[in-house]
Amino acid sequence: MSNAGSRYSVDAAVQQLLADVNITAAVANGASQSHSIAFDASTETYELIGQPSPSNPAQNHTVDLSREPFNVNMLGVSLGDNQLDISGHGLLLETGQLTLAVGRDARRVVFTSGSASVQVVSISLNTPTDGETISIRSTDSTKTFDMSANDAVMKASVR
Repeated sequence: MSNAGSRYSVDAAVQQLLADVNITAAVANGASQSHSIAFDASTETYELIGQPSPSNPAQNHTVDLSREPFNVNMLGVSLGDNQLDISGHGLLLETGQLTLAVGRDARRVVFTSGSASVQVVSISLNTPTDGETISIRSTDSTKTFDMSANDAVMKASVR
């Protein structure tokens, strides 16, 4: 049951991102000038640059993927300056990727320069995220590894 919840959360976050990429492309095309989406993996957010927030038109629209209804980790962004630029013709100007995950369920969103579409790849992570704890048993002792996607640090303790 929790696997289904993880899949639902990741898929909902990807659908929100795809909708925001499409909206940004339409705004860029309508204005005949490039627009951008800026990603911040440290805060699990992305910002639609130059597009007003529905709750505060004086600020850019920002989506926080770490909050309800998503509760998703942004594991990595590989875009120039962590920003996706979209031309005034609605085409992507960047090549790179973004990975979103809950637990071991993840989606990689792949952006290709010159394209009007993105590719979404389902992946299953071999290492835990969200501060999950895994135990590795050996004949001599038990070692517990705590891993967090946010700090990319692995701590080990031997029992």
